[in-house]
Amino acid sequence: MTRAEGSASYSVKWTANGQTIPAHGHLLLAGSAYSRPTPPDDPLLRGFPDEISLVLRRGTTTLDAVCINVGTDNFDGTFICEGTPFTYVGSANNTDRSIERKPGGAAGNTVDTGSTTDDFQMITPSAPQNLASPVTP
Repeated sequence: MTRAEGSASYSVKWTANGQTIPAHGHLLLAGSAYSRPTPPDDPLLRGFPDEISLVLRRGTTTLDAVCINVGTDNFDGTFICEGTPFTYVGSANNTDRSIERKPGGAAGNTVDTGSTTDDFQMITPSAPQNLASPVTP
């Protein structure tokens, strides 16, 4: 994991309210502009910029981290990433696509090598899943 925690200035976008994600399950968080048929499990407190590091923590322990970049390459060493950021080249807009952990879809989302670019793939259009969605193997 690439870390620069001394200089990182993170803002909390969401805090769990007792939700439990089942094994091989999904949790969908969405901002106020989200308008897909799959309802979010919880709202985000704030939106995301085009370059972001998403860090999943339990207390002070980092469980996972993924960095996303739209090609402007503004990563300045203040992000917590696993390997190289996943890049959406030229998509600094609200294009209907997302990333998911490989292998993806009905095959599940189980790849975790510690490298963002090796662990995730882009899907178009996006396929939001929430706590009510079927678990995947």
